[in-house]
Amino acid sequence: MQIEIVAGIVDKQESIEELVCREAVEEAGVDVKQLVPITRYYPSSGGCNERISVFVGHVDATQACGVHGLESEGEDIRVSVVSRERAYQMVENGEIENGASIIALQWLQLNYQKLKQQW
Repeated sequence: MQIEIVAGIVDKQESIEELVCREAVEEAGVDVKQLVPITRYYPSSGGCNERISVFVGHVDATQACGVHGLESEGEDIRVSVVSRERAYQMVENGEIENGASIIALQWLQLNYQKLKQQW
């Protein structure tokens, strides 16, 4: 299994913010109380037209556990909750390998104090 943040593809008439909140429930069983945009980027400009939006959400992580996902989408998502420090270690040692997750965690490293004050 790959370790990554909650993710989804906009395939309905919904905003990106609605998608993020829906996927958080579907994939991790958590409700997003507050959502902050981090960035939007092209994984390979000129090579693909997919644009990825990355957000941080205020959730109650004590509620995140178990196996989630939609059977109709063939999802089998095992939720893991780790400390912020452990997540950084996982990036450093290569356990987390996908770009969106790395970007989100690097952003969090730079901004978590500001988020603590806001939330």
